[in-house]
Amino acid sequence: MKNLFKYATKELSQDAFLCWLFANYDCEQEEVSIFSRYMLSWLISDSLSIENSNLITSVDVVKQFKNIDILIKCSFQGVLYVIIIEDKISSTEHNEQLNRYKDIIKNHYNTSCQKRYVFFKTDIIGKEEITNLNAYSEWKIKQVKDIFEVFQTFLKSNNKKDFDNEILHYYYENLSNIFNAISNRPQKVSDWQLHSWHSFFEDYTPICGLLYNTEIRAYQKQYYYYKFIIDGHEKDLPSIEVRSRDYDKEKNTLKFRVVVYNVEPNNITAEIITEWKNILTANSIRVCNRKDITKNKQIGIFKCHIKGDNEKALKNVFDKVGHLLKALFAL
Repeated sequence: MKNLFKYATKELSQDAFLCWLFANYDCEQEEVSIFSRYMLSWLISDSLSIENSNLITSVDVVKQFKNIDILIKCSFQGVLYVIIIEDKISSTEHNEQLNRYKDIIKNHYNTSCQKRYVFFKTDIIGKEEITNLNAYSEWKIKQVKDIFEVFQTFLKSNNKKDFDNEILHYYYENLSNIFNAISNRPQKVSDWQLHSWHSFFEDYTPICGLLYNTEIRAYQKQYYYYKFIIDGHEKDLPSIEVRSRDYDKEKNTLKFRVVVYNVEPNNITAEIITEWKNILTANSIRVCNRKDITKNKQIGIFKCHIKGDNEKALKNVFDKVGHLLKALFAL
């Protein structure tokens, strides 16, 4: 049977799974109820203990409380805990939402209860995102490797390789696929899926002179992109963007785009655009002749052949593109 979570890929689907799991803390299926309490105790105490899970005695789950993804009220060791979960798959924190949600809870619930704030993401949390999240000191960050460990540790402690419950089985299978794509990238680049590209982008170290904490983003869960940016010139010089979907595994080529997305508008004049395009033309890079560069921010495009279907060959191409960017635009 096909895995439901291969198709239920939106955050609302993951919200539904988590609400279902925690609401079934005392259901008749022992495996589900025990794992539900096991995971709740982990969110509260950070420890993985069957003994701790037995100390959960009541659970109330609320979905979309004042725009908060999941709110859980539960009793643990006789103490009332309020847990709020901000659930993510590939998106990131935005618009100060974590501060807003924390303030909502602090104003709504008095000091007699304990509060836990959990940023729950079944994907890599990259270097730039970690830096941003660390500013929210009261939030616990749980990313895919942490969540996968909870499932694996529970199974090992029960001498099992998989869950009997179908919903838990399919969620665990999907989580395993994500974790393996990130942590154990296939040797052949042609076998990579979206998460493998994301993990490569996060692991790649750019050449000297390029920005180390580069911009890595997902676009509507369709592809990830990586930016080569000259250090110190994020706002006044073009960068080069590569998108995971632009890899042609049949021809073993990868498309690169010269873009000005990060450049401040006052640094984009007709004269400077002409100068940049002349540089591209002189280096055999196809120029994108678009009239309004402030809207269509791609100014050139080129392809590179990857000499081998492996990560080392791909890294060599990335290094060459980094050197090319410096040669084109470095002052």
